[in-house]
Amino acid sequence: MLAETWIKTTFPDLNPESVNLVNAIFGGYPGSPAWFSLLHALFYGKNAGGWTSNVFLFRNQMRSPVGTQGLAELLWSSLDPKQVRTLLGHPVSAIEAAGSQVTLHTPTARVIAKRAVIATSPMVASRISFRTDDGVPPLPAVRRQFMQRFPLYGGIKAFWVYDEPFWRKDGLNGQVSSTAEPVTLTYDQTPASGAPGVLVTLVLPEQIGLAGASADEIRKVLTRSLANYFGPRALEPRAYRAKYWDEDPDILGHISFATPGCWSLYGSAWRTPIGPIHWAATETSSKSFAQMNGAYHSGLRAADEILSQY
Repeated sequence: MLAETWIKTTFPDLNPESVNLVNAIFGGYPGSPAWFSLLHALFYGKNAGGWTSNVFLFRNQMRSPVGTQGLAELLWSSLDPKQVRTLLGHPVSAIEAAGSQVTLHTPTARVIAKRAVIATSPMVASRISFRTDDGVPPLPAVRRQFMQRFPLYGGIKAFWVYDEPFWRKDGLNGQVSSTAEPVTLTYDQTPASGAPGVLVTLVLPEQIGLAGASADEIRKVLTRSLANYFGPRALEPRAYRAKYWDEDPDILGHISFATPGCWSLYGSAWRTPIGPIHWAATETSSKSFAQMNGAYHSGLRAADEILSQY
């Protein structure tokens, strides 16, 4: 059952204001309740630490002073290059399982290992060809069905840069959660130095009637919406940057969600290892799903799975 179906049948007489509140609770971050299942809404709410956390996303106030890429580089620099070889720019197109080893195929290289950890979303993982040395697909049907029913929606992460965080002088903290504007949430991402002023938002074009719109049209609509919150100074950023997640061929979208039947029929395949193949990524985390913290915990869990075999 779709989350939206449950909302409409359980609360048929909600006034518009209450409908907006319920939609914010159920779909404030994972997307529209018209897309994901009721079970996924419940899973996401519990996983996030409760509905208040889901609506106001207090956890997103914490950020790394070195940025996301900086964290990855720090972790990478801690590895011993004599023991760990890193291949960047080598997307895996096929994984072949044979006995006690796996062979990962990329367009320009082949890597043989005892175990493989697939740290991508289910949708991206579904594009990898999994096979045995005799060509037989090693993944059971339940795993293939699970990946097909756990898609990604497209999203935009946009940043506006100003000379200073002018909204603070007006007593505003830069955070918004709303269902009445194209910009449905914002955060103040101004660096610790206090300048420049930076606002960030996460937007689903399909959800706000901008599917198919040009990048320039989207920028104008979002900037006008931002000005409705923070005043006319928001109309004149000195810089604007936007990342269209669904246009990245290695990512394909913003956040994963489960469609009706995914959890109830195929949930047993969520993160169950299949021979030498293990599953990670934030989608496999029982804490902070769709967050960086979830990805971190999923990596620890996958590592523990492997270590327990030796």
